[in-house]
Amino acid sequence: MIIEPGPFATEIFGRGENPADGSRVVEYGELAALPAQIHAALTSSAADPRDVADVLVKLIETPAGQRPLRTLVGPIVDRIRPLNDLAAELQQGILASLGMERLLTVRQAEVS
Repeated sequence: MIIEPGPFATEIFGRGENPADGSRVVEYGELAALPAQIHAALTSSAADPRDVADVLVKLIETPAGQRPLRTLVGPIVDRIRPLNDLAAELQQGILASLGMERLLTVRQAEVS
């Protein structure tokens, strides 16, 4: 299972490192402002990080073989979903062309 959380207002975004030589940042021109813009966009989320924990519990309670490979949680995930759908389609095609589509399903282990 892969849980893909969108941006959530957590402390992780405040732990980034600044460049050791701040004078070089100026050489990047307009791109120098990009990290601050990304930080502002990600920290403005009102989403509750507990949503990720709730989804994780739900996935654990879902029987094996019925769990999705990828689960998106939180804001902006609707923008990520088409990318995941395309990746899944390509993965299926590649595995099918190699005769390995069986790798796309999870089978219950046999207990003896």
